[in-house]
Amino acid sequence: KGRELLKKHAALLDKVEKKYNVDKEAIVSLWGVETLYGKITGDYDVVSVLSTLAYDKRRRSFFEKELFAALKILKEGHITRDQFKGSWAGAMGQCQFMPSSFLSYARDFDGDGKKDIWNNLPDLFGSMAYYLKKAGWQKGKEIGLLARKTKNVRFNKSRLRYPSQYNKLGLRTLDGAKLKGKWRRK
Repeated sequence: KGRELLKKHAALLDKVEKKYNVDKEAIVSLWGVETLYGKITGDYDVVSVLSTLAYDKRRRSFFEKELFAALKILKEGHITRDQFKGSWAGAMGQCQFMPSSFLSYARDFDGDGKKDIWNNLPDLFGSMAYYLKKAGWQKGKEIGLLARKTKNVRFNKSRLRYPSQYNKLGLRTLDGAKLKGKWRRK
């Protein structure tokens, strides 16, 4: 499906890729992972969800901030109140931005005065590309590789940074080779 949509929207994706220097394949892949290419975006009322979550003391400050951001999105007219739908946790649109992420990263790629990540593919793709660009995306660079465990070992992924550390734990590429390079997680 991703290859089909990549071809179908090639002209638009080429423009987005050129403007933001983000691989069009990454944009379409992320779109597929987040919402199955826009098919599963959530049907919860974003304001109601965020109001309810803000009432819970465990993450009150986070969800209050998201609620205020959602209200700003409505005030700016990017979507109507009745169409303002998202996930059970307030993520919205075909890219599942939280409202604060929308305010920071959403783009009006088609120039109509609205940032519409729900129904407008130019805005959606532009917003996703801008988000990736701001997150440090480097066009044409690998972001990871597939590996498998050769030993029954448990490890704390957050403390690992170098291929040599993964090799000691028995991780190998899918063809059995040791991991190479000098990469580390920021």
